[in-house]
Amino acid sequence: MKGQKSEFVLFEFLETVQAVFASLDLVEPKPCADGALHRCATVHRPNKKNGAYIVRTIPFPWVWARNWETLSDAVACGAGCGKALRERACARVQQSRESLRRRVADKAKYLWNTVFSWADETNPYLVKKGIPGIGVKETRDGTLVVPVYDDQELVSMQFISASAGKRFLKGGKIQSCFFPLPARDRSVLCIAEGYATGVSIHVATGYGVLCAFGCGNLIHVAKSAKRRFPEATLCLCADYDSPSRIYPHVGGIGFAKAREAALAVRGYVAYPFEGCRTGDFNDLHKEYGLESVRRALARRFLV
Repeated sequence: MKGQKSEFVLFEFLETVQAVFASLDLVEPKPCADGALHRCATVHRPNKKNGAYIVRTIPFPWVWARNWETLSDAVACGAGCGKALRERACARVQQSRESLRRRVADKAKYLWNTVFSWADETNPYLVKKGIPGIGVKETRDGTLVVPVYDDQELVSMQFISASAGKRFLKGGKIQSCFFPLPARDRSVLCIAEGYATGVSIHVATGYGVLCAFGCGNLIHVAKSAKRRFPEATLCLCADYDSPSRIYPHVGGIGFAKAREAALAVRGYVAYPFEGCRTGDFNDLHKEYGLESVRRALARRFLV
């Protein structure tokens, strides 16, 4: 009887795990409950592992999961776990996360100050994107290094290969963090997803740009910018992505997340292409020149 009850509790907990995954748009048919960190796919990008989770059954059933595209996460415990156990699980996740973030920030500062050199116009990624290197460094093999700032503190780094493969220092803080491009024209503050997109906007307009490192972070960076610069005109510069099942409208997840962020701060939205064409402001820059980027930003609209 006791064994049957244990099997029922674990079965019920598996339903809890799948409910957590569903709430974050994660895809993992057979989650591994070994207490280790695992990566998994997301609904929007099923061919990439942009999700992560930890499932434990000892000393009590517990799950943590995160969608790195939206930078949202969740913690849940199995049935029968009281409030104290749930709070303990949440506290354990938070303590582990903060400890890891401090170590990663220290590592980022060390690498930035002692190991990497400033990138110039010969960097393979910069050449591919047709942009100058502004405030970035590179590794010995030519991988571009973009610093990640939390306000004015360096807390992590993004590494971009010549083929545009991207990764961060594992465990570093990303939510609400950004890379800033200084303003020559302070009338508008732009917020974009990636470094190349941000540089194209900055070079074309002279506007200050905050690069948010992904569409899921646009709303967090926008809210932070609104608190720091309450009088600024904020413009969310959307990537124009392909529609998907979750984001079926024109512009896909990129436009949807930019619009969501603009609504949260009473800001503007600008997008690079009309109709069903997909791409970002760097694509617009490379194909049609900087004047096209300026015109697209001039078409920004209030949501």
